[in-house]
Amino acid sequence: HTFWQQSVIDMQRGLDFYPRGAVLAKFTHLQHIPWDIKITIENTGGPKTGTARVFIGPKFDERGVPWNFNDHRLMFIELDKFFVTLKQGTQTIDRKSSQSSVTIPFDRTFRSLGPQARPEDNAPGIAAFNFCGCGWPQHMLIPKGLEGNGLACQLFVMISDFSQDKVDLPRQQGQCSDAASYCGIRDSMYPDKRSMGYPFDRVAPDNVDRLEDFLTPNMSAVDVRIIHNNRTVDQSGAQVEQLASRFGQAKPNQQKPNQSGGPRWN
Repeated sequence: HTFWQQSVIDMQRGLDFYPRGAVLAKFTHLQHIPWDIKITIENTGGPKTGTARVFIGPKFDERGVPWNFNDHRLMFIELDKFFVTLKQGTQTIDRKSSQSSVTIPFDRTFRSLGPQARPEDNAPGIAAFNFCGCGWPQHMLIPKGLEGNGLACQLFVMISDFSQDKVDLPRQQGQCSDAASYCGIRDSMYPDKRSMGYPFDRVAPDNVDRLEDFLTPNMSAVDVRIIHNNRTVDQSGAQVEQLASRFGQAKPNQQKPNQSGGPRWN
């Protein structure tokens, strides 16, 4: 579920002339109710580490017709990417929307740029300060959706082999890496050997006509709907919780990439 939210930010650093004290502006932006995704994985082989890749895309085109896959793949947006330890047998991974590796929280999106918060231009910490502002806003993680029955989408999950994905680089302390999927890690290589957007980064074989034809045992896709509530709430947590309670906390969407006959990776 999505809705509108009013928030207040300090604008004084964006004005050439302003009175003493803070210059506050209230604006309205898209927001969503937090959700969890539960991924059920069956691993018939030995323990292994995998990379979970989560995407969402519209199920139908503007005519209401199912997409041809090579057009459909370009419509998917990455919601999250994270590492999972795969034990032998069946296990369920619970992932919160606030843990997304593509986003940064609201307070970093609209953080203070005043002299007390921002280092001097030539100070050692200025590069890190600038880099930590990189990331997709958490409140814009999913599209607005539609009122009523909502926007029909498909949620896609894939588990790939971490041993083929990993990049062996020393990890620096104090790095802002919560948006590493979009921003990388400062002064390091991109932390994934796969191309950005993988596995939707390349044209599919001729025999793949729909998303269902593209799926392999380590992938899964389910139908979901993004429902927009055309209501504006303030920044207080009470109103957001009230709205979430009204709709009921979104039920987790279960995915089941199944490595039958031993782990299979794409």
